[in-house]
Parts: sequence; structure tokens; C-alpha cells
Amino acid sequence: MEGVNCMDSRRLLRRSLREQSITRVVGVHNALGARVVERTGFDGVWVSGLEVSASFGLPDVGLLTMTELLGSSHYVSDAVSIPVIVDCDTGFGDEINVARLVREAARSGVAAVCIEDKVFPKRNSFMSVDQQLIDPDAFCRKLHAGQKAAVRDDVLLVARTEALVAGRGVDEALRRAEKYAEAGADAILVHSKDRNPDQVMEFLRLWQRRAPVVVVPTTYHEVSAKELEREGASMVIYANHGLRSAVQAVGETLAAIRDSGSTSLVEDRIAPVKEIFELQGTDSWLSFQQ
Repeated sequence: MEGVNCMDSRRLLRRSLREQSITRVVGVHNALGARVVERTGFDGVWVSGLEVSASFGLPDVGLLTMTELLGSSHYVSDAVSIPVIVDCDTGFGDEINVARLVREAARSGVAAVCIEDKVFPKRNSFMSVDQQLIDPDAFCRKLHAGQKAAVRDDVLLVARTEALVAGRGVDEALRRAEKYAEAGADAILVHSKDRNPDQVMEFLRLWQRRAPVVVVPTTYHEVSAKELEREGASMVIYANHGLRSAVQAVGETLAAIRDSGSTSLVEDRIAPVKEIFELQGTDSWLSFQQ
């Protein structure tokens, strides 16, 4: 298992965003998780700020540094042949920080970075706190800086609006998305924490495919990818389901071992060591010694 050429990965992502069929992406926090995503048949990987923060034992409140996040992203992009998109919170600062982010992301081999229009330090969208948004013109200056720092076929820039999360409504989300698309964003991510998809669906209908749209149905999970595709979404991200399922499964497995005093009861429902060796690419590495 070897990572694809980063330029090919970026071209693949650009092409998939232009297609009518929806691109399906799953959140991860490390290379092993990315390989599971690729093996399962998804189209791309989302290096989730929530997942990476959690893997460090930290809350998702803007504590990750650019070095920490892109360090994880480098291993992810090197491990898989599908495009890797990195959740970069607010871009780690102002325009010059976003410019550096884009250049460092290019070196790490990822296909795209996503920055959101909240003030720093951001708070996870699902926290019960006041979600403060940056002025859209100031955010556009960040996007311009990111575009200026990029070169031809370089890292794609996804502009994420939190207008719905902040309770600003669909009209404000559309206004911001229009500005961000004009500022050079390659795609717009519209986020919502509602438990139904109505606002997102309304946004998609009114947006009319002016630029590719990315959606993240974490809370409005009953909507299908096909339904989102019909309304004009270009990408759907299942942002944290790997982490959440792993926490649940590991907890259940360890509780069973604790209660029974042996691992016999769980051996038939956990991955064999051989499967871990395969995900690690053990044979390909050992071939260098032959």
C-alpha cells in the first residue's frame, strides 16, 4: 500500500468534485484508519480536527498546532491512494498563516485543506457555546492568501461556512458562500448541527451548483448520500464515525476481558493479528531484506 503521487491525488479530487456522482469521504486521525477507509471502498479521507485532537487527549477547541495536524496528515497521505482532505480549523492565524498552511500542506502530500469562518480559537460545532464568526471579508482575505500561496495543480482550498451552526440562517450561509467562491475557494463546505437536513437541503437548492458543495451529516444522519447528491452536493463527509465506533468497540472488548479474566470471549469478534500485519504493509517492507 503506497500513497499516490500528490499531484495525481489533487487532480483526482478536482475531477471528482466536478462529477455528478457524490464523493464519499470518511474521517480519520491516523494512517491505519486511513487504510481501513480505503480498503472499505470510500473515495477519500478527511483528517478530522476532532479525531486528531481526541487522539492527543485534547478537546477540539483550537489547541492543535499546524505542525501536529500536518504531521499526522503526512502519514495519512503517504499510506493511501485516495485523496486526503485536512480539517485545518480557522487556518492557524491570519492571512500569512494560511499562506504558510497551504505551502506546508503541499509538502505533506495532501489533496486539500479546509478552513472555517469562525474566530480563533474555534470551538467544535456541536458544543453548546456561542459560535462566533469572522467577518466574511476578512475570511476572503485568508482565502486570497491561500490561493496566492498555491501553484498550478497545488492543494485545493475548501471554504467552510459555519453560518448555520451559528444560527445565522440560510440567507447568510448563501451570502458567505458566494463571497468565498468569488475569492477563489475550490469548494464550499456548509455545516449544520440541526437534527434534520432542511436547512442544508434549502441551501443546496438555492445554491444551484455554482461551486462544489461539501456536507457533513453528523446530526442529520438519516439523509442518504443519494438524496444529497440529487440536491446538488458534491461530497459527503462521515467525519467522526470511525473514532466513535472504535471507542465503543474497544470499551466493550476491554470490559469483556476485565469481567471474564481472559480474552477467549472476544477473540472471534476482533481483528486477527494477521489483518493488522496486512494493514501495516508488513510484507512489502520485509521484501527490502530479500
